[in-house]
Amino acid sequence: KKAVVNYSVQTGPIFTIDTIRVLCKNTVVSENFNNYIKKFEEHPLKGNPFDTDLLDDFRSDLARYMRDNALYGFSSSHITFEADTTYKTMTANLIIIISDRMVRSTVNRDSLIAIKHQNTLIDHVYFHIADTTYYKGNFKRAMNLLGRDVMDGQFLRTTDTFRYEEVMLRKKNLL
Repeated sequence: KKAVVNYSVQTGPIFTIDTIRVLCKNTVVSENFNNYIKKFEEHPLKGNPFDTDLLDDFRSDLARYMRDNALYGFSSSHITFEADTTYKTMTANLIIIISDRMVRSTVNRDSLIAIKHQNTLIDHVYFHIADTTYYKGNFKRAMNLLGRDVMDGQFLRTTDTFRYEEVMLRKKNLL
């Protein structure tokens, strides 16, 4: 049997973001955050509805800005929100918390340690081609003969490498 279901949704009053604070212990990240906010006439969240979709979009845009401005490994998961709502004024006081990145400890592989984000310049890029479908022979045996495991973490090890280096060209070199 088939049924037709009709839903009636009645939304309540909307909270508006009133006050925004930022908690960040890293000066490099704080400076980048302030530069991001300066792109706007006023804070992009202030005065807007307190809405999870809006906060998620802000988090994604900010993370992309941070990565584009040389903060290696920065992701939206480093940004969390804490809110205090007041029903009388229908406002939300928002705290944006920006945390350090967590990496696996080299001492205890079951533990994570906090690493401060820092500006990172990418100077050389290496492309490792990891396609074993065209490899002639036993790839696992060949890697063992080289003294390597087949897997490097979650990635397949490679034996071929392409290297890219930044090249500065001058106009006179092109002529």
